Amino acid sequence: MRSIAGALSAANAAYQSLMTGCWTECRRVLKDGGVMAFTFHHSADEPWISLLQSLFDSGWLLEATYPIRSDETKG
Repeated sequence: MRSIAGALSAANAAYQSLMTGCWTECRRVLKDGGVMAFTFHHSADEPWISLLQSLFDSGWLLEATYPIRSDETKG
């Protein structure tokens, strides 16, 4: 039986792999000189790390971020 930590790690790896595929396809279809913009909301650090790693793994360069507070009910 896998531990909870092991299951979470496997889920995170699967999520990161899926997102890398998504960003790779975005790069493929975006016209030269185009800009990709998206929003992402999560209160934990790990999903943010996975998201950023998947962007870098698929060849994107991060030019700007605009953090916003999206849910005042969360800490």
